[in-house]
Amino acid sequence: MELYEQIVSIVGSKYVSDRAPELFLYSWDFMTTEPPGKPQLVVMPKDVEEVQAIVRLANRAGVPVIPYVQGTSVAGLTNPNEGGIVMDLKRMNKVLEVNEEDMYAVVEAGITQAQLKRHLDKNHPSLRFAYTWGPPGAGVLPALLNQGFLDLSLRYGSAESMINGLEVVLPTGEVVRIGSCSVSPYWFTRNPLPDLMGLFIGWQGTTGIVTKAGIKLFTKFPYQEIYCVDSMDVESGFKAQILIAKADIADDICSENWAWSKMSSGYKLPFEREEGEPELYTTVVISANTEKELEAKEEILKDICNRVGVRVYKFKEILPTLPKGHQYADAYVNFPIQISNDWDGARGGSLQWVGVYIPNSLLAEAYRRVEKIYQQHGFLMFAYNRMMDHGHSGIIRFSTCAWKKHDERGRKAVRRLMMKVAETLLELGGVIYKPPPWAARMNLKRADPYTVELMRRVKKLLDPNRVMNPGKWDL
Repeated sequence: MELYEQIVSIVGSKYVSDRAPELFLYSWDFMTTEPPGKPQLVVMPKDVEEVQAIVRLANRAGVPVIPYVQGTSVAGLTNPNEGGIVMDLKRMNKVLEVNEEDMYAVVEAGITQAQLKRHLDKNHPSLRFAYTWGPPGAGVLPALLNQGFLDLSLRYGSAESMINGLEVVLPTGEVVRIGSCSVSPYWFTRNPLPDLMGLFIGWQGTTGIVTKAGIKLFTKFPYQEIYCVDSMDVESGFKAQILIAKADIADDICSENWAWSKMSSGYKLPFEREEGEPELYTTVVISANTEKELEAKEEILKDICNRVGVRVYKFKEILPTLPKGHQYADAYVNFPIQISNDWDGARGGSLQWVGVYIPNSLLAEAYRRVEKIYQQHGFLMFAYNRMMDHGHSGIIRFSTCAWKKHDERGRKAVRRLMMKVAETLLELGGVIYKPPPWAARMNLKRADPYTVELMRRVKKLLDPNRVMNPGKWDL
């Protein structure tokens, strides 16, 4: 029996395709510079049993399996580099449980940010989750498993810190549970067992397919204020961010450089930095249980900004100055955000970025070094950063949007730029996160060789036939 027919027997003919139009849609990340792959099939399982059956079949046949939710990684992490089966998990999008008292939810692998938020707002309005700056349709679990940042990452840590437990289908077909859910009926913590969560976090789907997760939920505070901190240079802006993080008064600290701010505000190319325009726009979100607590935190914030010499004001103060319908009026208030800009009037535009985890003390130097690279390559630099985990680390990423998906010369030029940026940030002491395959190789080249050897052993043990998302991490 052909592979197609065997998979039809598992999921039904409605949920598997080998037609060219569908295969094209799953051939690459719709924004990335990474080259497309050629999937053999696309399949949409409805539950863990169907996932398990497909993985067992693929493992016996030696056919690659690529887990997929929305394909918005901007790193080509779901590109089928060696062909095979793209497993789209969109049908597995349920909230299976919300435990209000213990503040966690159990969700399926394909749930999106919008679906989770809608469920919580309707059924559990006192609780919230932490969201990425990705679109509402972005997958929740891919963001957590790929160690990105959330709008509560300053307060509670990077994205994987939100995971209490996992259900995973191994490359050989067994189903395992990690965390308290492996012993208890409650998905409330990853402790106090040997922590096997790391076998599936940051691995880009090369060690198994996560089908369920227990995730942390958080109380909505009755008082919240969003502040803007404008700095004329990034040096003073990052200094203010570090001091605010150390003061432990904020839920979130993030910033955009002047170019990113113009783009997300709806400006059209060409544009440049205007005289007197801040170089860095920082957003600080502060929550509190009482008005007095909020006032006390605001006083600390203003004192820090005054000492550093940067301007601080409430976000709501600028709302009356924005044109009616301006997307910023809602962007920072209602997560997940939806910001778009047809900034050059041409169809087929795209996006690529390189980001690193980096010591916050190096943010300003990273910005200046990368700024020179963009100038040398003739690109306008878009930069964004976020304070993480009470200020113990930070993320900064550098983007470009000025190329078209099917412009091969432009794609190659952007790729050369991104590689030079990545090399520079690694030399400075950063570590590339959500790395595309070429950047993963850069990370591994600089890694301790015994660490890389251990990663190879883990990969070989879990995936002896090398069927899980081959081409990622290059092990």
